[in-house]
Amino acid sequence: MKVRFRVESERPDWSLRYQAMHDWLMAEVGVERHAVHADSVPGIHCFAVYLEDVETARRLVHAVGMEPMLLTEEERAVFRW
Repeated sequence: MKVRFRVESERPDWSLRYQAMHDWLMAEVGVERHAVHADSVPGIHCFAVYLEDVETARRLVHAVGMEPMLLTEEERAVFRW
């Protein structure tokens, strides 16, 4: 996988949004072309998403309504719901 970004959420409905993201990934990308893993930030629900290309990441972010927060020194994008 070439693109990794972290999704963070303090919202109580984060699991519903996660399900919407998962459904989109399965329908648009397929099981073999993405991965989602646990990540950690104290006090915040978060996970890492791995995709094959930037265009797919942009489509996902737009489809599920994520907001970009920052680009880390490692050039890993962070999005917040």
